[in-house]
Amino acid sequence: MRVKAKCVLLLVLLTVLGITLLYNYHAAVDEEVPGELTRRERLLLQQVTRDPNRVIHYNYPITNEASISREPIDISVEMPAWQEVDKHIVVVTGFSQKKAYVGLGLIASVQAHMPVKKIIVYNLGVHPKIVKQMEQMCNVEVRRFNFTNYPKHAAKIDNKAWKIFALREVLMEYGGFFYASPQVRFRAPINFIIPYILKHEGIIAITNPQNLSVEVTHPDLYGILRTSPARFTKAHPNAFIASEHMWLALNGSVPETKIWTPLLDCASNWRCIGPHGSTWGDIEPNVNGTKAHTHRYDMSALSLLLYRNYYDSWHSDTSMNAILKRIADVIYHLDLHDYLWAHYCNPPKKEIDCSIERKLC
Repeated sequence: MRVKAKCVLLLVLLTVLGITLLYNYHAAVDEEVPGELTRRERLLLQQVTRDPNRVIHYNYPITNEASISREPIDISVEMPAWQEVDKHIVVVTGFSQKKAYVGLGLIASVQAHMPVKKIIVYNLGVHPKIVKQMEQMCNVEVRRFNFTNYPKHAAKIDNKAWKIFALREVLMEYGGFFYASPQVRFRAPINFIIPYILKHEGIIAITNPQNLSVEVTHPDLYGILRTSPARFTKAHPNAFIASEHMWLALNGSVPETKIWTPLLDCASNWRCIGPHGSTWGDIEPNVNGTKAHTHRYDMSALSLLLYRNYYDSWHSDTSMNAILKRIADVIYHLDLHDYLWAHYCNPPKKEIDCSIERKLC
């Protein structure tokens, strides 16, 4: 009996000792020590590096010398070599403060897979501190869209008219662009898609399989583009809308006539780009006798023009679609912390240990 009582007492003592040690450990971990990471910061860092003691090594060149070309290009007349075409294509995006850190993650993914690719970011209301941060990143140019040069309705960012005008400016300046929303994450260089550009006459886009075009396009837009929802549905019964997350364009006289001229005309007319009653959110059409209708603005107009000129061929190329899926993904969880991987050239960001020099990460 005495032996059994001693064993029980020993077990109780060991349990109390274990609880005390565990409490002291967490207290020490949670206590903030100057110059060291707190437990919360350590967990945050682990979401990115998986190892707080890991020294970050970039396995790609860190350079501020973007490989670009401003020589005139018209692929409808002559298609240059892929190396030359690649120099004409710049990555373009734009975001407000709401998606600023998501956008920085996009920049990091471009730098990782295309370290000499120029990145143009349109500032739609980003905090000055983050703007300064972006301006220090390698090959990043931050621009303010000049709304005064365009119709007044372009100042309403939600109707996306500004995006059409901005992309047109970039197309005229460099001869090509790859538009990527802040949610895009590149997994490979975009030069893999270059062999498909000529076949698709300088416009490459993907569909959004979650929305049929007729479901997210205001009926008034069909009339302006000389068709109707009924005729469009009959010609394209299962026509998905073009995705707002990514599309590529290269300068050419054929896409200029078929796509850009009518697209710019549409963007210049608020009744076309955003007819009365248009809303981005999913709603019941014509509720309470109004003209309310779900509308995707720039992508609704672009989709109708693509179907009008190319029928289903613009999105039915399975080989091209497979390459696009290999090049980039779209993220829908916006709480990622991959913005920490973006690197800087003004001044340069050196290889550092984030667990020690956390202010530099």
